Amino acid sequence: MKKYFIVFIILILLMGVFSMDILGRNINDIQRRMVGQTNYRINVVKGVVESENINRTYNCYISGETVIYPKIPTFSRNPKLQVGDKVTIEFINGCRETPAILAPEDIRERPDTTFPTAARIIYIVFEDFMTSRVYINSYTADGVYIDQWEIETTELYYGENVLCVDVDGNVYTITGDNHSIKKRDSDGNLILTKTETNYIYNIAAGPDGYIYTVEYDSAFNNGYISKRNAATLVSEDTEIIDAGGLLGNAWDGFAIDSDGNLYLVNATNDRYEKWTWGAGMVTSRNSVNPISSGGLGIAGTKLGSNDASGRHPITIPLALDENETDGVLEDIPRPYKVGTISGFFLYFGQDNSGGEWIGKYTSDLTKVWTLELPAGATGPGSICAYPF
Repeated sequence: MKKYFIVFIILILLMGVFSMDILGRNINDIQRRMVGQTNYRINVVKGVVESENINRTYNCYISGETVIYPKIPTFSRNPKLQVGDKVTIEFINGCRETPAILAPEDIRERPDTTFPTAARIIYIVFEDFMTSRVYINSYTADGVYIDQWEIETTELYYGENVLCVDVDGNVYTITGDNHSIKKRDSDGNLILTKTETNYIYNIAAGPDGYIYTVEYDSAFNNGYISKRNAATLVSEDTEIIDAGGLLGNAWDGFAIDSDGNLYLVNATNDRYEKWTWGAGMVTSRNSVNPISSGGLGIAGTKLGSNDASGRHPITIPLALDENETDGVLEDIPRPYKVGTISGFFLYFGQDNSGGEWIGKYTSDLTKVWTLELPAGATGPGSICAYPF
């Protein structure tokens, strides 16, 4: 009996030590040690950091998925994460709507190049003037050619920002009559054609998963931005941007940043404009003279465009101000169109010999790579990638 009593006392002491250990440890440490135990309903996956937000949350690719999960918080007080880092992501209580990055200092890994994501693919639409056929080419973020799709000639529209790609790798084009949007999957298969009575001029993918279009309703003499369901392309909300009929071809570029702010080139008034959805007003602007944009792109904290004389690239801070002057840089070939991908500007244009090219540049317009297109390719078309 004495022996059993001693064993009982030892068990009680051990249980007390375990409880004190639990109470004395950081909750993050407890969660890491309990990962995979179904009674805590913790679902853990691997991810890769795609970009960092100003509030120290991170946009991440999730392993096995092509979508980017936006604005994921981290348990760590000092994460020191970089774009491309592999991290462990926990879906709190198994809910995929509440992801969080586990404190990563002791589990982070440097990235490898095998992590797949369709969202990093670059797309360009152009016409082959020798055959009068229209194509969409795709390239990796390193400029390696992937594939080519032939599309109908009616899909080549010479406007600005008439091509965009969503987080799932679906590609959207505006048709040449300005009345239809075509949606293709990442293999080039046509999924949907959405026809409208309005004139559609620009298209962009938003960080909220919606597709946004700049359009003009001639019946009411108004310009609109439409917020469209990506699955159906049906407009779920609109915001007037041009009451009074000044739109026409005045809006020469359209882009959306990672916080959902909208940017337009107002060629009628020679200025860039920043809009906040739902506010119904311009929140800031930057006057330039003259301005004729070859599209807009957002890289980091800068807005990229072109000027009217010689199509030189322009970069200006996203914090637009009425009295701020633009910075014109002239050290790259003549660009027609601008797009962005993960903090880099993409350009489609013409080199000094008259050949067509695409290029990837940093937000300070330092060249990363350029690639000459096959003979016969001609601009202006459009270039894009998922930008966030």
